[in-house]
Amino acid sequence: MPAALFIISWDNLEGAIITCKYPDDVDINMNNVQTIDVAHSFNKESPWIVVEEKGFKAVSFYNEALMRAIALALLPNEVPANFVKFLEQLAEFVLPHAEEEGITRRLQQAFSLVQAEIPATEVVLLNFANEIQQLKERALDTSIQIRGIMELASDLPTKILLYLLTSEEGATEGKIAEDLADMGHEKAQVMIALAGLLERKNVAFHEKDGRYVLTMLTKPDS
Repeated sequence: MPAALFIISWDNLEGAIITCKYPDDVDINMNNVQTIDVAHSFNKESPWIVVEEKGFKAVSFYNEALMRAIALALLPNEVPANFVKFLEQLAEFVLPHAEEEGITRRLQQAFSLVQAEIPATEVVLLNFANEIQQLKERALDTSIQIRGIMELASDLPTKILLYLLTSEEGATEGKIAEDLADMGHEKAQVMIALAGLLERKNVAFHEKDGRYVLTMLTKPDS
């Protein structure tokens, strides 16, 4: 199994430096980093280089546009050619990320892929899965925050709009009345407020499924 995965960036004053690595406790000698730097400098026709010197073996992929490289430190018995295509996929997964926290997280995930010997073609699928999960978590957080604002709002029409904002597919009259009853509003009050919102075209009513929806979240009937 490879020993470590790390990212090299180029600083105008210091030259090649390690900006992130995983595992954190693996020691990468800066002389080896400089060797990778020199190898990339003398091999500009290809993004790939392999470095083998006493006590150190690595394969590195350089992204010229980002001025970053991702390198895999290998064990003595490992063959660099076996990791070339895989590392290219990992570079696409890790290097474009701009935030330090995001890069660190992706580097750890990428190293886990290497250790588990997951095929490189699955890296992109993992990328999508991670992004989708993050979006779901953010949507949940936003929904919880909006529900909290609903509790503070004193205006019933505003509460209904906030309620529908967190209801992706809208809600029926009964569901709206039931949930807002927990906040002290009777069904008659809710229906009056809904009628006003309909008149102002802030919400729309879909007769087919009996749901109220925000007009900004629905396409006009064709």
